[in-house]
Formats: sequence, C-alpha cells, structure tokens
Amino acid sequence: MNYFKNNLLKNFTLLMLMSFPASIYAQENTEAVKQTTTKEYVKRTFENPVLINNQTVENNSFKSLEFMIQHRFGLIKDAKDLFGIYAPANIRLGLNYGITKCISLGVGVTKNKMLYDFQGKINILKQTKGKGIPVSVTYFGDVAKSSMEDDNFLNQENEFKKVNKFSYFNELIVGRKINSKISLQVAGTYSHFNIIDSLYGQHDFYGVSFAGRYKFSPQSSVLLEYDYLLNVSGIDNTVKPKPNFGIGYEVSTGSHQFQIFVCSAQGIINQEYRVYNQNDFFKGDLLFGFNITREWGFK
Repeated sequence: MNYFKNNLLKNFTLLMLMSFPASIYAQENTEAVKQTTTKEYVKRTFENPVLINNQTVENNSFKSLEFMIQHRFGLIKDAKDLFGIYAPANIRLGLNYGITKCISLGVGVTKNKMLYDFQGKINILKQTKGKGIPVSVTYFGDVAKSSMEDDNFLNQENEFKKVNKFSYFNELIVGRKINSKISLQVAGTYSHFNIIDSLYGQHDFYGVSFAGRYKFSPQSSVLLEYDYLLNVSGIDNTVKPKPNFGIGYEVSTGSHQFQIFVCSAQGIINQEYRVYNQNDFFKGDLLFGFNITREWGFK
C-alpha cells in the first residue's frame, strides 16, 4: 500500500514539473499577445481643452470638474487706458465636467450680451503611438442664449420670439501630436444665428480654424491660432467679419493652466468671436487676454 502511495506521489510530482515550463510559456505567450493588441494612446496633445479662443482635441478627464476664467481686455491703443487693460473688458466664467472618458458637458456665462451657454464635447478618435490611428478627432458644439432686453431681438415684422435670442456653433477638430514639442490641429466650423442684422444677408457661417503649440519646457509652451470664415463674400463691407489671429504663452502645472496672449477678437463664445469680429490684426487691432483653468478630480 505504501509502495502504491509513493509511486502515485512520484508520478504526480513528475507531472507537475513537466507541466510547469509549459504553463510559463503559455502565460508569457498570452502576455505577448496582449501587448501587441493593446493600443497605447497619445497623451496631452494639448495641455488644455481650450487654446486662446479655440477648442482643442483635448477633453476633460472622466469625473473631473474644470473651472475656467476667460478674460479679454480692450484694444491696445495708448497709455490713456493702460493699452486697453483699463478699457471695458469681456469675461466668461465656465464649468465643465467629464461625464465619461470621451464626453464632457459644460455651462458658462459671458459678460458681453449676457450670453448663457451650454456646450458638449466628444472624443471620436484618439491618436495612438506607433501604427494605428494617426490623428485625434473631436466634436464640439454649443448653444447660447442672450439675456439682453427683448427689444434687441425683434424680427423684420417687429415681433419678438424667444428663439431669436439663440445662436449655435458646431465644429469637427482633427489634431496630431507631431512629437513631444509640436502639436497641430485644424477644424471645420459652422455657426448659426436665429436672428441677425440684415446687413449680413445670411444666418449660417462656415469657417476653418488652425491652432498649434510648441512646448519648449516641461511646463511652458508657445500658442498660435487663426480663424477664418469662408462664406463672407455676400456680407456688407461695413460688418464683414475679420479673421482672428492670436499668439500666446502657456504655463501648465497639471491641475492649473494659465494662458496669456494677444489676439484680435474680443468675443469669447465661438460663434460670437468668429462672426462679429471687426478687429483687423493686419492693422494692429490687437488686445491682451488670459485664460485661467483649475481642475479637480473626483475618481
């Protein structure tokens, strides 16, 4: 009986020793397959969901709350108003929250025209490292409602309707992180106003936007943006929108971002600064501005 037990124990031990290398090989092979099939996404194409005036392909993190102050001073002219710093300013206060890893929602209020806005952002594609997806693609949209007096929104029949106070904006953004220093993006934009001055002759406006970043240190970057409307040929010259140009400097400390810049648009809401901008940067119509962002995580 003891002999039988000893043989059984020896056979069992031998079987375990023989199968051990095979199990190690199988485990290593499985891990190798996982490594080759798992996509590694590019991080921090931009440091902030907003670059000067433009939205970027970046989105708010999942379960993170972002508070942003966007401030635009007056036109830089002379020392009478400290080169626009003491001139009437435009300010927006906004809150954004990441409800999933790819979707965020936000609300805000802007001083000029007392615009209350609701916005949403969706990451459609994310750039991967190596072979795979070469660019990031993001959709952004907002709807804004003015709280100015109703008399400012009368139609051609001298009638007021609540929908007259609404405007809308949509854009599709394509961006790529070229390397650790350079990030670029381009966007196609669409703006719509339910009511607008008859001199514009239209309610819909299509445009393109370009934005870029050069990161020259772990925390500091140079920013650049340009916005151009395409269908402006039929607009009266007295109100024809001018392209927006901006260049700035950004400091990022993880949960804080600070951007200081000069640009030609004083508007802050996307459809407002694209369609109503009358400042020509080729003629020196520039103003100082800054964005301050603070983010809290709740994971």
